[in-house]
Amino acid sequence: LETINIPENVEFIGQSAFAYCSSLKEITIPLLVETIDDKAFQYCTSLTTVVFTDGLIEIGNSVFEGCSSLQTISFPDTIDIIGDSVFEDCINLKNVEFGNRLSYIGEAIFENCKSLETINYKGQNYPLQSDSRLLSKSHLTESVIVPSNFDNQTKTNGEWRIRKATGQGFIGDNVEWFYFEDTNILYLYGEGKVDDCDKECPWSDYKENIQTVVI
Repeated sequence: LETINIPENVEFIGQSAFAYCSSLKEITIPLLVETIDDKAFQYCTSLTTVVFTDGLIEIGNSVFEGCSSLQTISFPDTIDIIGDSVFEDCINLKNVEFGNRLSYIGEAIFENCKSLETINYKGQNYPLQSDSRLLSKSHLTESVIVPSNFDNQTKTNGEWRIRKATGQGFIGDNVEWFYFEDTNILYLYGEGKVDDCDKECPWSDYKENIQTVVI
């Protein structure tokens, strides 16, 4: 089984629907599909091409986990939610493009993506992140997604790319900080209580250089 023609009237791709189809090379997701459930294409090790049409809203957990031949993937602008570990162990994945409506990214979606080079994000708002392991064990460790409402962002061909942070971490359960030495700007994102900084803040190593704080 190298190709699959999914009928145009399909609206949902179920859990593990094509998991471990090791000979599958390409797949086109029909227009009416709004959700791809957990592990739908897990360990399709020959999969090289995934074509999405506008209409897809949610990608479940581990959908493309272990798809070791996948190198490039581009999500439509309609995509809103991406679950946990979606590309875990996609060791040859190089380029990923997100649309402009993405609002939530799950845990460790790029875990062990050793070949990852670029992530393009066209949105205006910073997508919520379930934890700090977004780029865990990937080539882009300690990098962050930069939306177009940031100052002094990196721009390539009209889209917004990964930009490396000099320092980053959490200050509280749901508040994350990023410091960029090229602009001397400290960014804080999230909601809730911030940890007490009476003794020392986590960005203390950069406090002499910080010129602007954006909350």
